[in-house]
Amino acid sequence: MIYVSALLTAASGKVRGLVASHNKGGTYFKGKTIPTNPNSAGQVSARSRLATLGARFRLTLTAVQKTGWAVFATNVNWINRLGNSVLLTANNWYLKANSIRMQGSFPIVDAPPTTFALSTLRTQAGVNIYASRPQNSTINYFTGPYSFAGTIRSTAGSGTVGLALPFVAGPVGSKIFLRAVATAADGRPSSVFRVAAIA
Repeated sequence: MIYVSALLTAASGKVRGLVASHNKGGTYFKGKTIPTNPNSAGQVSARSRLATLGARFRLTLTAVQKTGWAVFATNVNWINRLGNSVLLTANNWYLKANSIRMQGSFPIVDAPPTTFALSTLRTQAGVNIYASRPQNSTINYFTGPYSFAGTIRSTAGSGTVGLALPFVAGPVGSKIFLRAVATAADGRPSSVFRVAAIA
């Protein structure tokens, strides 16, 4: 849990189970946790994508391309988990846009987007779908974790698209939550869309 303080302008450190810190978005508090490192296949794959893209941004992109991503970053806000609008860096946007594309087997886009807006589900090249494990039917709000289930490409058109769930389906009547993120042809990601489905 993260909490943004309206009372404090600067805080750092920990007191019992509460940790105070700050970033460019301001001061925040969160519960103290001991991070886990299961080294699952999905986690290793995500780390590999980020390492590849980070190196590519530093070593392959031209100064003009980096400047273009910086211009995109100053003109497009991202809504964080608390609902606050934050500005990401050029590197953040490049990694965010292309890690989604790599996971869906889309080509990496080095050229910065010239449209200063997020993609939508209507203006996309494809949509990555993530699924939760089966949940109790009484749960109405679910934030994660999600596992990658597959990609729907814009060439699929309308109709039914089959996706293989990354786990065994639960009992009849349980809920599976789906999370969708679109990617435009120019690399722009969409906001996250969530929906629940009855198994």
